[in-house]
Amino acid sequence: MLQHLQLVMTDVNLYQAVALAGILAFAISWSLWETESYYPGFEVYGVDKKSVSLYDAKQKFMTDARRILFDGAAKGEIQINGVFQIVSANGPRLILPSNYADELKGHKHLSARRLIATAARALMHSDIIVDTIRKNLTNSLGPIATILHEETATGIDQMYFNTEPYDGWRKYDEKQHSIGLVGMLSTRIFLGPEMVKNKRWLAITTDYTIVLMIAARALRMWTPVLRPIVHWFLPECTALRRVSRDARNIIDDEVKRIEAQVGQPDELSPSKSSIGNSLGWMRAAAKGTSFNLGDGQLFLSFASLHTTSDLLTKTLVNLCTFPEFQDLLRNEILDTLRGKSFDPTCLSQMRLLDSFMKETQRLAPASLSLMNRLVEKNITLHDGTVLPNGALISVIPSRLYDDEIYPQAIEFDGYRFLNLRAKAGEETHH
Repeated sequence: MLQHLQLVMTDVNLYQAVALAGILAFAISWSLWETESYYPGFEVYGVDKKSVSLYDAKQKFMTDARRILFDGAAKGEIQINGVFQIVSANGPRLILPSNYADELKGHKHLSARRLIATAARALMHSDIIVDTIRKNLTNSLGPIATILHEETATGIDQMYFNTEPYDGWRKYDEKQHSIGLVGMLSTRIFLGPEMVKNKRWLAITTDYTIVLMIAARALRMWTPVLRPIVHWFLPECTALRRVSRDARNIIDDEVKRIEAQVGQPDELSPSKSSIGNSLGWMRAAAKGTSFNLGDGQLFLSFASLHTTSDLLTKTLVNLCTFPEFQDLLRNEILDTLRGKSFDPTCLSQMRLLDSFMKETQRLAPASLSLMNRLVEKNITLHDGTVLPNGALISVIPSRLYDDEIYPQAIEFDGYRFLNLRAKAGEETHH
């Protein structure tokens, strides 16, 4: 009897193994033929039409996105009103010229929130993050500006001057220094002065930005149907899970520390402080639903680090490239701050600095596409172009390099936006 049972169990195990192999074979075959389909009626660029998978097209986009986007935009005469599609890291995406930007801005059937949830499914409560930023950060710009001014001075001293005695030229990895500085500032705003002293947390927030982008790139090479499986085996995703786990542990310890303070009111109350209390903000926005504060804080850190450090790095590089602006900008800052403390109104008075940074962004934006959205319902545009439900869309900033809009558009001009604002009726348009 026992021997018979063992034979039966062997057969069952064999059937299970065969079934599992069949499922895997089917899934892999499906991935090769790709479940991410093109949007019918729109010309496709950057794709080898002989390929049965989108894998090669995604790899090509990762390394040559600028050329693919602008080559497609340059061939607008054979497209439907200039709209075409490419295969981005997230799959097929419709690219629209910038003349559609005003029509699409704020459209009720376009969602940025759902796009966030689609692109980052590990954090499904994107509304909580959006509400946290809108209700707390946006309404606290005044106090934030003052704190950033003070913390920046400390951060610059630690990052650039708290090293060996000065002996001439020093070599810096400016990108890493920018990420480190912005990481300190964002931690001060989100988590308060105590966490700025936590070197382990600062290291995690800066590492997370890099590790997340590497893991996302690796995972996007796989079709969505296989991602829930393959992420367990990709070393890039393993590294991301390790960083995320460490971050959760630190945030859990911080929550316990705050709640255990003897004789203190609930420090995580959203009304306790407008600055340095993102854990309380997110807890309030969650409204009692299950939400991992560590994951939420990592998302906030990533959102603030990526774009801000990118602009800071490029601005400093342009200051080195065009040294004639160094004294001009320094004098403008000194004149603005002379005899008064720093507040948000000071920023609006630094018009040359504003122009210099906008010109930096114009020529080297953090993203090659703008207004990334998910279409929630078929949209018919003014010229009859139909954006299908479920489509990922982006607006390409083609106007940024148009000589008719920006004379000598490919040349850097730190005065460009300052001069545009000087024209009658254009004071607030640039």
